[in-house]
Amino acid sequence: MRDYKSSAQHHLQEASMYDSLAQYYKYLDPSKHIHYYQMHLAAMQKALENDRAYKKSALVRVFHASPDAPAVDIYVDNKAALRGVTFKQVSKYLQLQAGRHKIEIYPEGETKSPIISKTITVKPGVYYTASAKGAVDQLDLLVVVDEPAAPSRRTKVRFLHLSPDAPAVDIVLENGQTLFKGISFGEVTPYLELAPSMVNLEVRVSETGQTVLMIPNIKLSANRSYTVAAIGFAGKEPRLEAMVLKG
Repeated sequence: MRDYKSSAQHHLQEASMYDSLAQYYKYLDPSKHIHYYQMHLAAMQKALENDRAYKKSALVRVFHASPDAPAVDIYVDNKAALRGVTFKQVSKYLQLQAGRHKIEIYPEGETKSPIISKTITVKPGVYYTASAKGAVDQLDLLVVVDEPAAPSRRTKVRFLHLSPDAPAVDIVLENGQTLFKGISFGEVTPYLELAPSMVNLEVRVSETGQTVLMIPNIKLSANRSYTVAAIGFAGKEPRLEAMVLKG
């Protein structure tokens, strides 16, 4: 998939270089001045075209959160987008044109029978995380909208439950304040706005209050948002753990 943002930046750098050359030759060699000025204009046009395409694109990243699934290859609209993605890996954001796209996930190196096949619809300018969730025999793709930005001098955090055999849980600060209650497998909470800080979180079973996971020393920086994801199995290997994703 084409990276329109990087292409726009590349052409802007070219345009700046050609403009400098055009100015250098303005009086030394008028023919070279005209040549480089035309190249400057062409590079600026390409930069504008790529910038327009970028603004019409959605940004989608993929999170391999299935504890017992193998490494996978990910295809978008029948074209390979990512290869060899393993459990706990999160891709960079991929640019997709707004609209409908077919996402197919295959065991690494295979292309016959996808283990996930799903059509998603994305909107321009919106960020998404597509998580492969569930045990290998019950795989599904969960697509959620990301909000990378946070209000000035504030931070935002949410919780994503991706542990297939874990019950509904509450997310609690070490001082006992509950941030989120009753989150079941496959659910994501809304973002919660907080003051920037270092926090220690506890994941507690909603029904009993038992702490099943400690998540220490999470740095929540100003002007950023975060997703705290519970992954792994509660009752077997690989064991329950947390990952903190930006956005």
